[in-house]
Amino acid sequence: MDDWMNRFKQLGALWVHDGEPKRPHALLTAGGHSDGFFNGSRIVEDPTMLCHVVTAFFAAYCREEGTVLPDRVIGSAHGATPLAVELGRMMGCKIGWTEPQSDGSMLLKRFDVRGQCVLVVEDVMTSGATTRSIIEAVQAAGGAVLRLVLVVFNRSRMTALDGRPIISLVHHPLNEWKVQQWGTCPLCAQGSEAVRPKANWAALTADYPQEG
Repeated sequence: MDDWMNRFKQLGALWVHDGEPKRPHALLTAGGHSDGFFNGSRIVEDPTMLCHVVTAFFAAYCREEGTVLPDRVIGSAHGATPLAVELGRMMGCKIGWTEPQSDGSMLLKRFDVRGQCVLVVEDVMTSGATTRSIIEAVQAAGGAVLRLVLVVFNRSRMTALDGRPIISLVHHPLNEWKVQQWGTCPLCAQGSEAVRPKANWAALTADYPQEG
């Protein structure tokens, strides 16, 4: 895991707050504040890194499931779609993706999975809500979801999702504070500003020398 952590940090895909009050922290899409962020786009935009990740996924799958391959690999649009495409090519099976709806759920619009055995892949898992919605969408469409889920970066504290083992390249829990529910996050209390990570990567990773 340490090797993947280092690779992701070098690629600029992984950032973890160092406690410096001047340094901003992450404002997540769902509105929570966090002391870390994983940018899966940095993985899927790099063909070499994507190949390494998918090769590791394939090896992890074979360790868990043996040589019986799925009929289809499905990820979510858009972050996990390239993972599904490349892993499906390596496994010699069909691929697909779910699409987000206005209510936050996922819908399988374009693919017929009836009677098929489906492997679900994700780039990052925070609460498991998106992955759970993917599984529900596949099952609602008549597919049978495999007993495990493949995740590049598991930032949750879970090792299984509704009984399905989470097989991840990195399992590194990151804190998240639901500010609207629980009040001010501890980093805000120290004077750190919450910012959207992808748009403020330079500020998150800048040098903030100690005073005095």
